[in-house]
Amino acid sequence: MKVEVVQYFRPNGRQRLMTTELDDVLENLYEDMTEHGCRFEAEVLNTGEVSVTVYDGNQDIEIAVVQNGSDVQRTMEEMLRRQSWKKED
Repeated sequence: MKVEVVQYFRPNGRQRLMTTELDDVLENLYEDMTEHGCRFEAEVLNTGEVSVTVYDGNQDIEIAVVQNGSDVQRTMEEMLRRQSWKKED
């Protein structure tokens, strides 16, 4: 399934809405996350690593720094499985 990710770009943090592919079995969790007002965000750091975040409109709910590449999607899938956005309910 395609999921939306807000990606931040250097040097001034401009935002662009991107998509990436995640496992289809997580579709219900992704829909639940977005219904809770959360979204994925990503930013390539100066180190070449990627900061991946679940953001609820006010604060980062969960954040991970991973190697660029397939680790990004794998981390997003793990974040969906943890359902961190529900811990505030």
